[in-house]
Amino acid sequence: MWVANFVLMEYGSGAVMSVPAHDQRDFEFAQAHGLPIRRVIAPAGGACAEPLEQAYTERGVLSRSGAFDGLDSARGGAAIVDRLRRDGAGCTAVRYRLHDWSVSRQRRWGCPVPMLHCAACGAVPVPETELPVRVDESLPPDRPLPEAWLRTTCPRCGGAARRDPDTLDTFVESSWYQARFCSPGAEAM
Repeated sequence: MWVANFVLMEYGSGAVMSVPAHDQRDFEFAQAHGLPIRRVIAPAGGACAEPLEQAYTERGVLSRSGAFDGLDSARGGAAIVDRLRRDGAGCTAVRYRLHDWSVSRQRRWGCPVPMLHCAACGAVPVPETELPVRVDESLPPDRPLPEAWLRTTCPRCGGAARRDPDTLDTFVESSWYQARFCSPGAEAM
């Protein structure tokens, strides 16, 4: 058994099958450790060069797969799962995972994060009386915000502070995606 640091968290728990001939990360790992690389999918109507110079990751025809030789990889995969299910040795599983939407956080769309950065006080929220924080709409959207707008006063100590020019927290839109995902046919989330 080999333990490697390239298995991704979203695979879930348990063992992950290594297929070095058909996954580039597994291919590189096998090459680095002198492990055998056995091709079990070949291009339809063609042959892969042996030894492989990189992983073959396309669909194709099963080979070196016993009773499943000659099946296209999609049908072959389904047939293998059917056999495992019949033999009580395995089954398919569907896993759902909501992916966070990474927000680019540029300066001119969305609402600015209402935080100020003060050398003495650290991160300080903009006082509620000054919300919402607005950017002058006449400023060109393709230019950085002017220093005059970024410079302000700390509401705690009265010292110099700088506005946070980011807009929207990094994963703020994930909540909207999740709400819509859970209610696709509803008029409201």
